[in-house]
Amino acid sequence: MGAAGGAATTLGPLLGTLFMFYIIDYSSGYTAAYLLVVGVALILLVLFFPKGLLGSVRERWLRWLP
Repeated sequence: MGAAGGAATTLGPLLGTLFMFYIIDYSSGYTAAYLLVVGVALILLVLFFPKGLLGSVRERWLRWLP
């Protein structure tokens, strides 16, 4: 969950935990194969945001984020 948000940032693990919690919560409400949805979300996250969500946002747009 820390890697999803950005392990090299201060707020990244918090954001990653919230992201993963809501992905699991919403997908388990719609399907029994929620782990497949979570796995696809993680693969897409690694492909498009290699430094995590907050790490990539900080690198591209908001350099002042901790």
